[in-house]
Amino acid sequence: MRARDNPFTVQRIHSIPYVFPEGDWGLFLQRLEKLDYRGAIVGPKGRGKSTLLRELGARLRERNLQPRFVRRDEDEPSFPKAFWKQFPATLQPGDVILFDGAEQLTCWAWRRFVRMSRAARGLVITSHRRGMLPLLYVCDTTPELLKEVIARIAPDEAPRLPLSAEELYSRHKGDLREALRELYDRYARKE
Repeated sequence: MRARDNPFTVQRIHSIPYVFPEGDWGLFLQRLEKLDYRGAIVGPKGRGKSTLLRELGARLRERNLQPRFVRRDEDEPSFPKAFWKQFPATLQPGDVILFDGAEQLTCWAWRRFVRMSRAARGLVITSHRRGMLPLLYVCDTTPELLKEVIARIAPDEAPRLPLSAEELYSRHKGDLREALRELYDRYARKE
């Protein structure tokens, strides 16, 4: 199967909005306001933290705030030296920094980043652990959520999957990203 014909392409997956198991955007944004636009979205890998953060950017624009995306991961856990001078100089009072992967920073670098972020209106991070900022939201998944996501991505394929959503969920210990990646690989091997 050609990559563009695979029903589980990254483009299709990214087109699916974050699904709140409980609550909705209104409740999420109310909590963010109560926290003065400073809080942490936490959860294990593959639970939707990055998706939620990405969608939050659009919601902030609707409120006349400017999202400023920053990302760190296991491959690039620290910022280049130039970042520490350039980024703070560009911050404006209406900016909300959306930092995906904040747990990658060392303790010293994290403190420095928090000090630097004070020039912005807010700071929302994703992290695998609690305690870096006040808790805004905990991302988690269920087999039912995986089933719903699969049905939204590929409604024609959902009834014919080689594995059930429950099996995929269990196999990947709740990591929806890995479960969907397995589906992509299985479909990629089809002739």
